[in-house]
Amino acid sequence: MALKFPDGSIVGFATALAEPIPFTAISNGSPAVITHDGTIAKGGVLVVSSSWAAINNRVGAAGETTVGKTPLIGIDTTDPDLLRVGRGAGTVSLASTFINFSQQGELSSSGGEPQTYTGKWLEDPMGQEFQVPIGQSARQYSLQLDYDASMPWFEAAKAITRKRKPTVIRIQLPDGDIVYEYGYVHFNPGLNMQSGNPIKNAVNFYLMSSEGTLVSAP
Repeated sequence: MALKFPDGSIVGFATALAEPIPFTAISNGSPAVITHDGTIAKGGVLVVSSSWAAINNRVGAAGETTVGKTPLIGIDTTDPDLLRVGRGAGTVSLASTFINFSQQGELSSSGGEPQTYTGKWLEDPMGQEFQVPIGQSARQYSLQLDYDASMPWFEAAKAITRKRKPTVIRIQLPDGDIVYEYGYVHFNPGLNMQSGNPIKNAVNFYLMSSEGTLVSAP
């Protein structure tokens, strides 16, 4: 048994996404390997856009690359029933220029709740209802911050919020593992005040996939 706590983590986000790099094929494996033109540097943080919905809007890290082949660390495509062979072509976009938050308070998550269809059969005299899972609700993180407009993240978070474009969110765990998510950053520069407490800001991350990607420390 092992317990993993987020205490000591550093949350940040990418302020730049490069032009998409097309890939013509992706393997069924763990990690998935994409086929593309040119080379991608090892360790690059890549947003995946794929016709395989299960990995679309996921984030992977570039593994040991060769010309035209790059493993996507953290992306598992071994299920051929969910991920049909030969149908996953798409693009990857390199995320860069990460900005870390400091003076972080409570980090919390929400969403991911199951959504179901509820029905019953006309011919059932007992009228017994049944449920079928059909998806899950959108996920988000919320992070409290102690106000300080002189911090580099303050203006950067305002800028990424105004763009209203998704980016990579990064959570560096204290053991060296990293969690990557893809979604929208919404920073509220308004001052939250309560007597006897530091002035606060809040930032929310609205996520675009059913799960994040945990990349283990090297």
